[in-house]
Amino acid sequence: MRARHDWTVFEKNRLMPLYDNRTFAEWHTLEGPFVRKHGGKYYCFYSGANFLTPRYGVDYCVADSIMGPYADTGAEKGPRVLHAVAGHVRGPGHHSHVLSPDGKTEYLVYHAWDKAMKERQLCIDKLAWTAQGPRCQGPTYTPQPLP
Repeated sequence: MRARHDWTVFEKNRLMPLYDNRTFAEWHTLEGPFVRKHGGKYYCFYSGANFLTPRYGVDYCVADSIMGPYADTGAEKGPRVLHAVAGHVRGPGHHSHVLSPDGKTEYLVYHAWDKAMKERQLCIDKLAWTAQGPRCQGPTYTPQPLP
């Protein structure tokens, strides 16, 4: 996949000094890929955009084969799996998936910035496989009880 949607722009009009010190370009970012097979399809999850902005979050593309081709239909509007919550969750992303000890409940483990934007915090929230695709049940920002 290529970063191509407006929400994945890291910086607009970025000076590209490696070229000629006069070239400006939109700098898109996709990072932290994680592939997971579910329901016979391959989902490549990734973080996108500038982690210091509210646009940063986790989205995915899907394929029938691990080698692709992958499609990101529906990704145009922003991260569908995990996204910021104004005033509470800043820059959530770079995640992986884990199963709970019951072997059934799936979780996203990811980081987000603290309120002062000085350090990243570890976060864990449930992942749901919905008719619209995978979605984080959150992000939560209050302590969650263990089942």
